[in-house]
Amino acid sequence: MAKQCHEMVLGNAERFFALLESSPISPLTKEWIGQMLSIPIKTTKPEELQRRLFTQYKIEIPVMRQGSNIYLRYSINGFNCQEDLDALYDALVEIKKEGDLLKGK
Repeated sequence: MAKQCHEMVLGNAERFFALLESSPISPLTKEWIGQMLSIPIKTTKPEELQRRLFTQYKIEIPVMRQGSNIYLRYSINGFNCQEDLDALYDALVEIKKEGDLLKGK
């Protein structure tokens, strides 16, 4: 099961980086990526973004501050499926279109 989870994480990475106009913080290889992926994002309101994903879209996901950087991290386990990542992606597309919580480069 871990192998399938890992493949799902890596298989979706590029589309999330493209949507969020971001770059990986490590190589996208099995040596560096397991069952979770942290994506640097541009937002001035990470707590509001996390709360909105949870309240409006029912998606519980970390949006974390690390110094002056902010990361969104998705992780995949045996109970997750591709539809979960698709729901996250679609939610981020909607939020990004509004422009107040997610910004491009």
